[in-house]
Amino acid sequence: MDLLGIGFILLFGVVGAAIAYGADWLGRTIGKKRLSFRKLRPRHTAALITTGAGFLIPILTVALVALLSRDVRVWLIEGRKAIQENQQLIRRASEDRKTFEAEIRDLQRQRESLGKQTLELRQSFQTIQIQVAGQNEEIRENKKLLEGERARLAAAQTQRAQAQARLASLESKYKGLAQKYGQLEQDYQKQVKNLNDNVFAINKELSEREQRLSETKKELDTTVKQFDIARETFEQDIGAARAELEKFRTARDEAQTAYETIKGQKERVEWELASLRQLQAAAQQGLDLNLRITRTQPLIFRGGEELTRVRLGANQTLEAARGALTSLLRSARLWADKKGASANGEGVSAGLVDIPMERGVVTAQEQFDALARAVTQRPQETVLIAYAFWNGFTGEFLPLRIEAYQNPIVFSRGQRITETRVDGTLPEETILEQIQTFLLKEVGQEAIKSGMIPAIGAERPLGEAPAEDILALVKEIKDARRTIRLLAMAAQDTRAADSLKVEFRVR
Repeated sequence: MDLLGIGFILLFGVVGAAIAYGADWLGRTIGKKRLSFRKLRPRHTAALITTGAGFLIPILTVALVALLSRDVRVWLIEGRKAIQENQQLIRRASEDRKTFEAEIRDLQRQRESLGKQTLELRQSFQTIQIQVAGQNEEIRENKKLLEGERARLAAAQTQRAQAQARLASLESKYKGLAQKYGQLEQDYQKQVKNLNDNVFAINKELSEREQRLSETKKELDTTVKQFDIARETFEQDIGAARAELEKFRTARDEAQTAYETIKGQKERVEWELASLRQLQAAAQQGLDLNLRITRTQPLIFRGGEELTRVRLGANQTLEAARGALTSLLRSARLWADKKGASANGEGVSAGLVDIPMERGVVTAQEQFDALARAVTQRPQETVLIAYAFWNGFTGEFLPLRIEAYQNPIVFSRGQRITETRVDGTLPEETILEQIQTFLLKEVGQEAIKSGMIPAIGAERPLGEAPAEDILALVKEIKDARRTIRLLAMAAQDTRAADSLKVEFRVR
């Protein structure tokens, strides 16, 4: 409460006490003196005076308070109007407050929206950074390819220079023949001129001269024919040289293509051979360790057993391949921890290990990098699978080997896998056993033959059909009471590394 209001209340209390005291004093005084006003009795006179005093004293008190307080004067003058204005101001203040709170809520929502947009922009920026890194890697690879193309261009230019040199040699021969023809033509003209100059002087030797002329003409004709033959031969040589040049260019292109193919095959064979040697050396190294602990600890993984697999899309960058390999190793370590493997000195329970080779030791990091490069920019989807290098036992570190396989679509949805015949007159147990055998053997063998990658070591390497579907199928076959054809169909598009989902059709 305002102190001024408290002061007014106290002031009114004091004034009221003074009024009461003054009225009491006035009443006693008038009563003692027994005064009378006009013809009123003293008692009535005292009551009249007391009433008048009681009327005047509050008025004087309010006037005094109004003189002392401006707020009281305003309240006395304006009255209800001030109260109404005050209420209106209160309502306006309440409306302004609601408006302000609504604006605050809008600002908060805008701040949250800006926060989300900032997060999305950061994620977009990170994605762009990854894409830029991939583009930089592609640029480096393109530079390497450009250098190779420049080297091949230099070789082609060398071959072109050789061909030009041969062509220049042929042109030189042609020029020599042309000069010889020109010389012969000059000799002929000289002889004709000499004959014309001496025709009158040597009439006696005309016969001999004519004969000589005829012989010379024959020689010239022979020479011209030889020149024509030489020219035709030269043109044929030019055409043959051009044909040989085209054949050489075609053969060079074919040889270059074959060389690139053989080179790629050679690199792949060398890499696979190195991997096999690594596996052999590591298996020999781990064999001694397994022999020492097989009699003391329980077996948790068999050699070659699959721990986990990760799918990698087509045309992936080197960075994406590294991320997929890291995720594969992380999943394999979690599974190894769960099965009871123990961490090594680096704090991991499973992973790639250094492998001694004839040329030196191939480190785990080198194996990781080689795998990442091998699966980069593949045109088809790839699956990475982590296998136990050798038998793993409780309380020891589990070495891993990682294989990369292509992951094409093996079965399309609704595609027939294989079929069998089942006798519906047999007992339900026998029908169920035949269906399970059909799934495990015929369907499984056909799936592996078609390119499915089984999960080695799993109870169901290729997947399984729901038990309720099999039981419903047994009942359907039993109700048929005849021998039926049972077709196993792919329930969905299935890749090599997927779990095979089978649906049955009875005919």
